[in-house]
Amino acid sequence: MFSHHELQATNPQMYPPQDNRKTYLILSAGGFVVGLYFLHLAGILEDTTPTIGTFPGGEFVFKSETRDYAASGGMYREIEKILKESGEECIDPDLGEPTPHWDHTLHSFYLDDPGVLSSNVLPRYAVGALLRPKQKHLKKKILDGGDVNNGKSGYETVIIPKCKAAVLEFPHNNGLFSLLLFPHKVLSPLMNFARNNTKGNDGEYPLVITKCHKNKNMCTHYAPLKDNKKYFLGRSSTTKYIEDLGDVESPMLETWRKVKGFVGLRGDGDAEL
Repeated sequence: MFSHHELQATNPQMYPPQDNRKTYLILSAGGFVVGLYFLHLAGILEDTTPTIGTFPGGEFVFKSETRDYAASGGMYREIEKILKESGEECIDPDLGEPTPHWDHTLHSFYLDDPGVLSSNVLPRYAVGALLRPKQKHLKKKILDGGDVNNGKSGYETVIIPKCKAAVLEFPHNNGLFSLLLFPHKVLSPLMNFARNNTKGNDGEYPLVITKCHKNKNMCTHYAPLKDNKKYFLGRSSTTKYIEDLGDVESPMLETWRKVKGFVGLRGDGDAEL
């Protein structure tokens, strides 16, 4: 058996150059169309104008990490597994009805706007179960089910108050394109909205709280609009977080440095020849 490349090398007349170009163009066009289709499914054309609604609040039992936001899915699955193996019936706290998934209870808190972080600064997030009064018995199940290091499960708990929030529903299917669009179509626009629609010190603490619905391939995102510091889980603001890291370039300076390196500019602005 011979491959396409071997046949072409031994008998070029079988695959003339014009046919190769045509095949390449067809494959490229097909890939482009498929890419557009998946971008459409991921929500690239969706309107990201939020409505004003309410974040329900509750007791948040969570773990936090400082990593790329795409890694939050692993922590989500860990907590979901604990709940599935707890033996407790999965009940939607709003509807009071049994459901196949715990997605109504699992929430992710995204604390830092990736648009204001340099590429060498990792964002902070937390994932956990937001427990309503009828779900309080699940707290011990989660704390006991976590991996124990030095006698601790790694989980924290905090009371999250009910609040006025900007609310946005946006498609999500756990695919690559959803992960790529999420920071730019959801996080940054919602955090900017929160900055522009809060007063005083609240503008220093924009964040996004996310709950996803597996059966609908849709996520609901909340950006609190009052007393934002209460929702930062005891963490510092993004500005203070960056300051505490020390000598870190701003995204604008980092971009300018990369542009200078690409075009060969010296520090005085003259191009190197």
